[in-house]
Amino acid sequence: MSIEHASSFFIRVSTDEKFRTQLEQIARRKKRQQIIKAAGYEFTIEEWKIVKEEFLAVSDPNEAELSDAELSLITGGYMSPYERRLESVDKLL
Repeated sequence: MSIEHASSFFIRVSTDEKFRTQLEQIARRKKRQQIIKAAGYEFTIEEWKIVKEEFLAVSDPNEAELSDAELSLITGGYMSPYERRLESVDKLL
């Protein structure tokens, strides 16, 4: 189990729509975990949380600055698309 696997998994589900869709269509968590492991990704939830915090700590290069419209949404609990992507992975685990 490793942090590297968790990081690689995030990159894959962010870029491989077929793999992500496959996982999203499986209702049972245990079955999703089996598929993730069979794909070569072995990591704990704690390791995922570390990776998630590291990704959140690093600025998304595609969102270096917020627009005025985005700034106005912050008071309403705005999450960037990058943050939503990280959060969506939680549902797959």
